[in-house]
Amino acid sequence: MKKMVLTAAAVFGFAVASVAADNASDDKKAAKVRKAVLGNCKLMKEALSKEQYSKYLSVINATISNKGLNEMINE
Repeated sequence: MKKMVLTAAAVFGFAVASVAADNASDDKKAAKVRKAVLGNCKLMKEALSKEQYSKYLSVINATISNKGLNEMINE
């Protein structure tokens, strides 16, 4: 019985630690996504004409919206 209680406590502890780690990693993931998108846009602005860049931004915005990344990018 004692082993079962200790095992249950350990499982609960790992579950709590896992949830806490996921919340910290969400902030890091959002920062990485934002940095990648902005860096890519900067590079493409240098390489494309104004018309091409405008169309490129339309595609990027649609992709971000479709993937549900709006919250990560707009922070």
